[in-house]
Amino acid sequence: MVLESRIKKNKRGSQVEFVVSFILFVTFIIFVYVLLSSKIDSGQSKRNSLDNAEAGILNMITDNLTVSSVSVNSGGNSGSCFTFTGLASTLSLGNNLIAQDSSGAIVPAYSKNKDITIVSPSTFFTIYYSPNFLQSSGNPTCTNLGKGEYIIGLSKNQSAIFETKITKAFAEYSVNYTIMKKSIGIFPGDEFGMKFTYQNGSIIKTPETNSTVSIFADSIPVQYVTQDLGIQFGHLEVEVW
Repeated sequence: MVLESRIKKNKRGSQVEFVVSFILFVTFIIFVYVLLSSKIDSGQSKRNSLDNAEAGILNMITDNLTVSSVSVNSGGNSGSCFTFTGLASTLSLGNNLIAQDSSGAIVPAYSKNKDITIVSPSTFFTIYYSPNFLQSSGNPTCTNLGKGEYIIGLSKNQSAIFETKITKAFAEYSVNYTIMKKSIGIFPGDEFGMKFTYQNGSIIKTPETNSTVSIFADSIPVQYVTQDLGIQFGHLEVEVW
């Protein structure tokens, strides 16, 4: 009888231990699941922030570039420079322009009032306009061409990354980090930094982070336009942590 009682107690004790062990096992599984889910969610959030940052920064350093062409009518007009009457007004161009002659060489060009003056004996020109170019100034005396004395050729707008916009983006980071962070779509709780390597090897970058959390980063090759119409290549690096 005593033996039977002990056996029953041992059985009850084993059942209790089994239930407790099962509860502890389930609790452990739930804990591991929650921990891993949290890390996965955090990683995905930072990945999304990085994608948003890349798109937002590229948008910040991109601007419009207007490319137009004009030629002098073959009606006997000649000279060392020409003033195209009304051309700036017709093409909606400001004073931030650069001109190339028929050989591709950059030649002096000025926009004043509604006219554009180009100093070159060439009779064909390509005109590039962007507010990111330096303003030109000058008032040479040239051969005036009325609207019937020149032909406007191709005129198109295209997007380009500008060296001046790159510099402005880093200045914006320094002065208005919080606003910039929100505008490019960085999620709350995430931070970001960036670095740009120019073609000549010089680097501009934001302060490095001392964060111990995981850092997500990408490097993007870009082609950019300098203030003198140079086409160069560099790398934009973006980090999110």
